[in-house]
Amino acid sequence: MIISEAQFIREFEVVRDASFIFFLGAGASRTSGIPTANEMIWFFKRAIYCSVNNISPESCKDLANPNVQQIIDSWIKNQPEHRNIKWEEEYSHFFEAIYPTKDVRREFIEKYVIKATPIIGYKCLGALIKAGKIRDIFTTNFDTLVEAVYPNIFVISDESAARVHKVRVVDNYPKLIKLHGDFRYDHLRNTTEELKQLNQILEFKMKEFLNQFGIVILGYSGRDDSIMKVLEETARHNLNSFPKGFYWCILKGERKYERVESLIEFLRESGRNAAFIEITSFDDFMINLYHFCGIKDEQVEAELASTKENKKPFFYKPQKSNLRPHLKTNWIKIEEYPTTVYSFKTDINEWSELDGLVKGQPVLASFAYPKSIIAIGNRSVIENLFKDHILEPIQIRNITYEDIARMNRDHGFVYSLFYSIFYSPRRQKGAFERGLGRACLSYEQES
Repeated sequence: MIISEAQFIREFEVVRDASFIFFLGAGASRTSGIPTANEMIWFFKRAIYCSVNNISPESCKDLANPNVQQIIDSWIKNQPEHRNIKWEEEYSHFFEAIYPTKDVRREFIEKYVIKATPIIGYKCLGALIKAGKIRDIFTTNFDTLVEAVYPNIFVISDESAARVHKVRVVDNYPKLIKLHGDFRYDHLRNTTEELKQLNQILEFKMKEFLNQFGIVILGYSGRDDSIMKVLEETARHNLNSFPKGFYWCILKGERKYERVESLIEFLRESGRNAAFIEITSFDDFMINLYHFCGIKDEQVEAELASTKENKKPFFYKPQKSNLRPHLKTNWIKIEEYPTTVYSFKTDINEWSELDGLVKGQPVLASFAYPKSIIAIGNRSVIENLFKDHILEPIQIRNITYEDIARMNRDHGFVYSLFYSIFYSPRRQKGAFERGLGRACLSYEQES
């Protein structure tokens, strides 16, 4: 069951204030400077792959690139100690594998947490807390972003769990319960064993809250067995739990964790409101909640006004010409480029033959050295495409800025990449839009 963000926001505005606990995972802090669990998994995998194979991490810099991920993951899965790791155990497994020492893991976390700065989503959260719309927050995060936007919030974590008896569900002041610890004071929970069980005092208090309120889960994947057990046990042992509803926010197009789907299905079958909410981002969701609740916060309003000013679109309208549709690209600065490619000896000699092979295929290829080709794309596709022209086994090659410059000089490599990216037999109609990390380019079919 999926409901729209708009539907939930309408309901949230109507229900009594502080009817929902907000549960924040790492995804809520991403735009504030803290990587998500999935991003950290790729950091860990890359570090293991590069350190064991004496490869510079710079050669695998673009971890969002599916080709880089494939290279790393295919090697990882061939290592006996990393085989058959369940999806929900990847974070804790690889974190402990790369940094077996507790103090080093803590320093790794601190490196990101200390530099984190709350941006608009958290500031809207702070405004909603001040307005009384949100009161109680649970989180697996180690950071202090909630405290930064609402300094007077009452914080409980492992270190201070003994004082949780002072907290009553009905207390009318904001509360923040950190289930995995606070980087300033606590032993942080992040390995497989540590994540199997919560602090028993905090677990008991969490169940008490879940029996009285609804819950909205944001930026959380459901990887932690301890958290999922609490949610599942609460749902099954008290059929009146989550009285205001159970809502799990997912990004549009994001994979749904089967265990969460089963929990939502059980809640619905037992007569409770439960659903996934599709959202575009934590920040946009909090901005929309803030707006619809009619709140006016001076700091938030100033930042929203600034953001709106930076989102003015501009349009490109091509002139009628016999030339192919084009964009002038001398204004584009190359910030990053692929640093790992496939390379192989070949019997192909002419550009026309190379272009003919890759035309319409999801592969970028260029001559690089005498009788040699470099290619970017899926390895199996490349092997099949060039199967009659590969003279020696395909190699993984690291390329530097100097290599890129030389290949561009000798073979027009960069120009070819730009042409592949921007040229289309469709006329460009639409706009680039700046702001909140977005960029879009729309097209209309040429008649």
